[in-house]
Amino acid sequence: MKKILLLSIIFCWAVVWPAASQNRSITFEPKDWKKAVAKAKKENKLIFLDCHTSWCGPCKNLATNIFTQDQVADFYNKYFVNLAMDMEKDVDGVVLSKIYKPEAYPTLLFIDPQTELVVLRVTGGGNVQRILSIAKEALNSDNTLVGSCNRYRRGERSPEFVKKLMNDLSLAEMEEFHREVAETYFAGLNRKQGTEKENWELFKKHIDNPYSDIFRKVVNARKEYSTLFGEEEVAVALQWVVILELGRIADATMFPDPKEKTTRYRKLVQLLRGMDFRGATALLTDACFALALMSDCRDAWHILEKGGRYKLGDECYKIPDATLLYPLSPLISSLEEHIILTELLDWVDRIKLRCSSMPYLARLALNRSLILARLGELKEASAARTEYEQYCTMR
Repeated sequence: MKKILLLSIIFCWAVVWPAASQNRSITFEPKDWKKAVAKAKKENKLIFLDCHTSWCGPCKNLATNIFTQDQVADFYNKYFVNLAMDMEKDVDGVVLSKIYKPEAYPTLLFIDPQTELVVLRVTGGGNVQRILSIAKEALNSDNTLVGSCNRYRRGERSPEFVKKLMNDLSLAEMEEFHREVAETYFAGLNRKQGTEKENWELFKKHIDNPYSDIFRKVVNARKEYSTLFGEEEVAVALQWVVILELGRIADATMFPDPKEKTTRYRKLVQLLRGMDFRGATALLTDACFALALMSDCRDAWHILEKGGRYKLGDECYKIPDATLLYPLSPLISSLEEHIILTELLDWVDRIKLRCSSMPYLARLALNRSLILARLGELKEASAARTEYEQYCTMR
């Protein structure tokens, strides 16, 4: 009896074992195109889009017998953001069918999320080997931003390739990888190469990190750069790097935690206190102002007032110092925060009327956004933020 029972268990395990050992499947995202694109951008992956219909036999075979094979599932889950759409029934599927126009089913699309252009299009099903082969072909394509990123990671560093990659990453707003590529490029230049006109233009366009070694090098060699390219141009280029960091810190979506925001402002304040280039003192005033505005509007008022007494001339918004000495200041300690904020906003607006320098206009728009947000005027704060971002595109 025991022997029969043991044989029964062995037989049942033999039947169940193949299914148990073959239970992984491609993980498909929810049927939301925008979210899939956002995820693919964040993870720097291609999108695999399985275009199918409910009546398509080969589509069902792929879903049941091929996408459930471990080697297929593991490969696609590792390298792609996967999406499966019924192109006749799913809401986004119907929209995508008009964009990508599949002529037969299944149609397998590999899409660059940065451009939403098709890297590789394959019609029809196939076995495991074919499905893996087309995936590898899509990954090896050099005609996409994802492909270029992979080439860079494999070690390609030819100057023309890296320059194009920096530009493409900037357009795609892939900030972290763009910064990595740009700073690595400049780290590989010697002093003479760094001061060449082409590389100076690349610095102005691609360096946005005031904590980077390349920024410090240019600050320390600013006299040499000023001789080559003009003092005003060099000053403005350095100012923009800090202004962009001010904008990032102020961005609620990047730093929603007030503690983290405070830490970042303090880090920038510390950096600027050790910097010596034209505009650094006024930028320090802005950083201190933004930090104070988060907690104590009276302190913010005094910081901005003190900034007006630095006698910086053009550096401080290109207006006479006397214009900044507002008669309200002796009474400030007895006023409510709402009044102080309203007066600060009026102050900034009056400065703006006398200002023509693009970096300072950007700073003023950013300060307006911060004050309006503190006042609870979120729509107006958003408009001021948009104005700031428009100035930044003119960098």
